[in-house]
Amino acid sequence: MKVVYPVVITQYDDGMHVSIPDCETSTCGTDLADALVMAKDIISLSCMYRQDDGEELPTPTEISQIPHEEGDIVELVECDLDEYRQMLANMQVNKRVKIPRWLDKAAKNANINFSQFLQQALKAELGVEKPI
Repeated sequence: MKVVYPVVITQYDDGMHVSIPDCETSTCGTDLADALVMAKDIISLSCMYRQDDGEELPTPTEISQIPHEEGDIVELVECDLDEYRQMLANMQVNKRVKIPRWLDKAAKNANINFSQFLQQALKAELGVEKPI
């Protein structure tokens, strides 16, 4: 599902503030490109959380109706929520595990990749191949 929301970008000496009125949130960026990337991220997260909570997504306001100050940049930001959700599902996370020293040594001597082995074992144990 793709969504498009207007954002208001205000430049300051030390960066840019991004307001997303329809999502009732804001973010910031170091420059225009970073501000737009951050806006896409916060819009995607906000909409994804609303979907997960069974809430309706906010109706986008017409760009001409967005209040802003002179000098502000008013821009439309498009987000693909399905793509964003997939990206989050595939994000790697660190897990700390403890094993006996002798087992660590034996696994290293056998050139076992711990991350790959743990992933394979978890998939087999859970009977899954794809993100849930």
